Amino acid sequence: MKLYIISPDIPEKIKDVYYAFLKLDSNYFKHIYAFQLRFKVLYNIDSYEKYIIDIKNICKKNNIYFIINDNFDLMMYLNADGIHVGMDDDESYSRAKEYNKNNTECKKIIGISCYNQLKRGIDIMSHITYVSFGCFFSSQTKLNPIARPNPQIIEEWKKISSIPCIAIGGIDEYNIKTITDYKPNYIAISSYIWNSNNPIKALKLLVDILVQC
Repeated sequence: MKLYIISPDIPEKIKDVYYAFLKLDSNYFKHIYAFQLRFKVLYNIDSYEKYIIDIKNICKKNNIYFIINDNFDLMMYLNADGIHVGMDDDESYSRAKEYNKNNTECKKIIGISCYNQLKRGIDIMSHITYVSFGCFFSSQTKLNPIARPNPQIIEEWKKISSIPCIAIGGIDEYNIKTITDYKPNYIAISSYIWNSNNPIKALKLLVDILVQC
């Protein structure tokens, strides 16, 4: 079980990610599966591109996948490892699927949000790399979540598919074991780390908990 780290929504806070990764003990990186750049609004990438590229290089050095949320063009521009798409991102999903069809030797990762819907993942199983379920708890990132599933959906998915699944939504040091009991492949974390007074300490604490699971 590894962490799937999601960036803050606010582009200005990408510096926090860079400095946290820069200072993080190298042995902690092996417990991180991927980093997702999640900017819902980005008018000008130029102001942040240096930090983004540096983060991408840190990820590559430590065998961490660099994923873009929703934006196919940004994924291609940054030559990211893949894309994560939500309920309303059909165009990005279709373009990523078409890209993989035409580039079988260097396919992109495609992850999708399934919320509380097993069928959403089942219907496109042959085209995706992973699925995510949640929001499982109250979240500062998702103030009005589409769904609040029972964690048992993780077990249900694992019975029907070997495609990895991610648990997401309001997970922190106090409730993470509630989720790990259901054995998701990855645990998605965002606001717990980036809204913390000490992001490095918060990240290390979660890794230490996962190691014990």
